[in-house]
Amino acid sequence: MGPGRFIVGAALATALTGGTPGRCPAQIVYGDDPSAKMRLVVTTWKTEGERDETLTQTLVPVFGYLPLGNDAEGRIYLAHVANSLDSAGGTDRLGGFTDARFQVNKSFHEDRLLLSAGASLPTGKTELDLDGDLRVTTALSRDFLSYPNRRLGEGLGLNLLVGGAAVLGTTRLGTSLSYHWNGSYTAFADQGDYRPGSYLRLYGGARRQTGPVEISGGAALIAYGDDTLDGRSAYNRGTQGELQLGAGYTRPDFQASLQSQVFLRGGNEIFDLTGSQPSQVDLYGDEFALTASCSWFLRGRTLEIGPLVDLRTIGANGLGLGSSHTLGLGVQGYYRLTPALRCGLGLRGYTGQADGGALDLSGSQIAASIGGVL
Repeated sequence: MGPGRFIVGAALATALTGGTPGRCPAQIVYGDDPSAKMRLVVTTWKTEGERDETLTQTLVPVFGYLPLGNDAEGRIYLAHVANSLDSAGGTDRLGGFTDARFQVNKSFHEDRLLLSAGASLPTGKTELDLDGDLRVTTALSRDFLSYPNRRLGEGLGLNLLVGGAAVLGTTRLGTSLSYHWNGSYTAFADQGDYRPGSYLRLYGGARRQTGPVEISGGAALIAYGDDTLDGRSAYNRGTQGELQLGAGYTRPDFQASLQSQVFLRGGNEIFDLTGSQPSQVDLYGDEFALTASCSWFLRGRTLEIGPLVDLRTIGANGLGLGSSHTLGLGVQGYYRLTPALRCGLGLRGYTGQADGGALDLSGSQIAASIGGVL
């Protein structure tokens, strides 16, 4: 594997899915054929306490990969999401397509330099109402609940990334710098043009392979610009940090991984109606996440199956919301139907508490996938 293939995995995953950076396959693999993958993810969380609510999200994302010649590739992401919120007031529903995201990656100098550019087209649903739509988006915004998608439409978005890598013995070093520009859109009907703040992300990481054991780690610093409403500053996320540490173990018939992440969230600024005199507040607490999984390969590696566990803890925020923790246990498996086609199925159950124990949490997730070479 070339030394530079891993350096922008987290950044590219973020650009394509709009989610938290995580692991993704190596980029720029020479000789790969075009491929596609479709998933079905049904996630349900029940919150019990001062107010009982159940929010179920059904997400159908499609991923596409297209080779574009030597050391170049294109990737596409599009998804349809449906949310259903059950509460004492009845059932609220919100659904539609998300923004379509495209990414083009090009590597140079034997994978030691990588350039990437992408766009998020404003194809998702916007101009939501302030009744049921707002109640659903408010429930989705709760950081102690894990959902693969938290919003529908956005404005036009553009991103540019440059990354570099070096090899020191069995250790690969990588760094990347990316800039994400966000255009304005009407988030809620008749509420003005909202523009999320653009942001700059600096990442550095290392990976070392010793026999069947691999150790990796990285750190990122993200600086956000102001969110604006009708051209006036409304909110700023501040500066945030991420720390990542992982380990993997691979044999021909077995593999295991352990991944940890720490999110350090700085103070936020909320501006008054004139766009000045911001007040400082910590809307989100620091977070720690740990994921462990292992799997066995059976029947000549046509079948892969194994358990997984994940743990999340989030500290209290500055508005009186107490700390939270959730624990997830599950199993996942993959089966190769043909040399070019593979399907997967994962089941996961969650339990936990939020707001310092005032809220009881329970949840479940079912994920199915199918994909392969076109």
